[in-house]
Amino acid sequence: MKAGFFLRLIGGKGSGTTAAAPQPDIPKIYPVHLVGEQYYPATAHAAEIGDAVEILAEPDNPFDPDALVVVDARGRTLGYVPRDSWLHEALLGEGKGCSAVIEELEADRRGFWNVRIGVTINRDGAIGERGYVPAVHKPRGMR
Repeated sequence: MKAGFFLRLIGGKGSGTTAAAPQPDIPKIYPVHLVGEQYYPATAHAAEIGDAVEILAEPDNPFDPDALVVVDARGRTLGYVPRDSWLHEALLGEGKGCSAVIEELEADRRGFWNVRIGVTINRDGAIGERGYVPAVHKPRGMR
């Protein structure tokens, strides 16, 4: 048996195979769990998995001038990106844009909502911003 036959058999040099075609860039979706959803239960209750949401800067937020608020298609607050999330640097520090959808949406036994969004970073431009809108709902046991 000749060596060339064996190399072709295992795909080595002289096998006549070509390099794989480059794969198109598939955008990476990053999961981000929101905080503060308990203050916006009506928005969470009206939302559905797969709904598009928007992440906006809220520079006049009295609790966090770097706040990133997540709103539904009607502009209602769903929750906030946690302060320690890497997303702050990408969106506020680097000026990147993003798109996002609701990936997980469930109420726990206390009636608090747990919301996870899927975020795709893009270079379409910086995110928008809005003025601070205080929460109307105060959950029982919270001041």
